[in-house]
Amino acid sequence: MKHSRLIDLLLQQNKITEEQLENLKREAKLNGDTVTMQLVKQKIFTERELVVFVSRCSGVPIVELDRMTLDVNSGNISTDILRKYRVLPISCSGHVLKLAVADPFDIHTLDEIAFISGKKIDPVVASESQLLSKLDEVNESDSHMQAIMSDLDATDMEVVNTAEVDEDEYSLVAETEAAPVVKLVNMMLLNAIQRGASDIHLEPYEKVLRVRYRIDGVLHEIMRPRMSMRDGMISRLKILARLDIAERRVPQDGRIKLRLSATKTVDFRVSVMPTLFGEK
Repeated sequence: MKHSRLIDLLLQQNKITEEQLENLKREAKLNGDTVTMQLVKQKIFTERELVVFVSRCSGVPIVELDRMTLDVNSGNISTDILRKYRVLPISCSGHVLKLAVADPFDIHTLDEIAFISGKKIDPVVASESQLLSKLDEVNESDSHMQAIMSDLDATDMEVVNTAEVDEDEYSLVAETEAAPVVKLVNMMLLNAIQRGASDIHLEPYEKVLRVRYRIDGVLHEIMRPRMSMRDGMISRLKILARLDIAERRVPQDGRIKLRLSATKTVDFRVSVMPTLFGEK
């Protein structure tokens, strides 16, 4: 029977026997585990020994996920896909995505993530338990954000007015709040608060609208909304900040005061500047 490259190496180096392998496969199937997880559970390897073995054989460096701040959104990959392949984006630099994996010999997984993200994959080795633990945290974060957004759609989040506005401005607010972009803008603001971002950048290019957060001094790309949403998102933010949405040729500055609950408010400073491909 054809085995994975990692299993072949374990057999070739007499780390396990064929009989042990059959038992590992059987237990893995019963428990919904991988064979490598069963290696640790059955105490054939310690978790550290297995990670070191994989790293040495593959030439791929080890990372300790528990000690790192990760940018799990850097590859624009859904949580479901990350859990399916048991991988975790760490960071993205240009067109290279650094990806934590338990088995760097799994070329199929690396190719799939490269295709989905549109980036070249730079793998690093992490223990499977750390990967699953971090993925659980991502799931909890996503669930928390969905809960916030659900509540937000009802009544909780509101913009605290800081200036008198006339009837025309109120009609513009109503039109913008009726548009599909309102939920995306709300989610973007709340997600930035949740992740501890100090800045949010909306950057229009010729064919791409990019949203980046500055977290701990480093800019991370978070999402690329459809270009058709560019003007709507900018107009929504300008209205919230009491700026002139009809003026697109000069820089403008304003502020948004966001009430998240009865006891918590957050202030945003807003700067809008004209660029070749729209306002940023």
